[in-house]
Amino acid sequence: MFNEIENVINESDLQVCLLGDFNAHCSNCNEYVDIDNNILDFCNVPNIEQSLVNNLHILEECGIPVVRQSQYKHKVDKYGKTLLELCRSLELFFVNGRLGNDKDIGLTTCNYSVIDYAIVSPNLFRSIVDFNVLIFDPILSDIHKPICLHLCTNLTCVVDVDLNNSNVNDNDMDNTNDSNIVITLHGESESIVKPIWARDRAPVFMENLDDSSIDELLNKLEDIDTPNTDNVTVNNVVNDCVNIIRNAAEQANMFVKINDRNVKKKCNSQFVHRKKYFNSECYVKRKNYRRSKKYYYRVRSTINYDDLVCKSREYTKTLKTQFNELQKAFISKLRGLRTTDPKSYWSLLNKGCEKEIGKEKKNEGIKMEHHVLILVWNILVCISTAFTSNISSTIAPPAVEGSSPDASWVIVVILAVFLLAIIIPTGICLGRRRWRAGKNMTTTTKTSK
Repeated sequence: MFNEIENVINESDLQVCLLGDFNAHCSNCNEYVDIDNNILDFCNVPNIEQSLVNNLHILEECGIPVVRQSQYKHKVDKYGKTLLELCRSLELFFVNGRLGNDKDIGLTTCNYSVIDYAIVSPNLFRSIVDFNVLIFDPILSDIHKPICLHLCTNLTCVVDVDLNNSNVNDNDMDNTNDSNIVITLHGESESIVKPIWARDRAPVFMENLDDSSIDELLNKLEDIDTPNTDNVTVNNVVNDCVNIIRNAAEQANMFVKINDRNVKKKCNSQFVHRKKYFNSECYVKRKNYRRSKKYYYRVRSTINYDDLVCKSREYTKTLKTQFNELQKAFISKLRGLRTTDPKSYWSLLNKGCEKEIGKEKKNEGIKMEHHVLILVWNILVCISTAFTSNISSTIAPPAVEGSSPDASWVIVVILAVFLLAIIIPTGICLGRRRWRAGKNMTTTTKTSK
């Protein structure tokens, strides 16, 4: 396999990107030959030609570490040595351990080893946007983790194709380079068919798998002559397999049509409603945390749990770091404005003071309510004592006929009714306010968690 790859690359003068499972353990060995500049000077090689001999300067220009890291520290096997020799002879470099979330890490891609690589020509490092080793998904593979490489290419030609009129101008295609063509499609209905797996319809999906089509596919696979197989045969087999799965999914109603007009378009205001310190880095960390959380709920395993804990800690750490940086920036801004722009300095201080004054007023209002309750309670105690004393004095009838009861009795009753009319609404308002405050506290703690 490696000899065939080398022959194809040598025959074509193109930029190369190799991506997939190479089944080669390379550890963290260098895939390049580090030529000392002193040797080149001794051999009278000009400085202009030294960059052509040694392509490591491209990595340094892009800010990419030359030394590649890998979590697999064991011995290099036979295929690993062959792959390293291939990279050295063709001047290819590993992306693993150098970019994206794998930078200076070298995450494992298959259990505890690294055998899935992204290998590119040095000039392609200028076009790489991001590289990620994704979380293991049993739907995609048995034991391998998917790797994702984002490339940004320079496109020089755009060809519009109307699906209702599929005739494409051949002159437009002939006058351009095939590698720099983008075909945009128009004229189709504005709806997207999206496959969605539903566990409750899984039995229907299994029942609609066509046994005869599966048997025909198995017979084709048995009749294939592996050494003489071409791309057409492989594509036909893959299409037959896809059609079997697609037909069963259609019978199980696992395809959903989504109208483009109803799809919410993304805008750049995704951080407007967030805190000031919640920047793009916090957004990415939160996205990774939620993604790992979904994966863990789908497939509960120790590996996914450890990844979830790691992503959660990274997200929390990023939030704290950005908040502290915002505080430091605000303090440094205040110190600078104190001498350069006193007006802005005092306006910022007054804003902060207004917030503190508002909090103090709220606290004072709560304290005042407590004082009123205590006062009302003391008055009620006094009224109750006076009420009991008046009752004891009025139990015995007056000795002289025609004499009226004491006027204090009437005053006590009026005061009691008046105070009850005050304390009952006040208590209800305070109870509602405390209940709302407790509810807000519980919601804030849930969101913070």
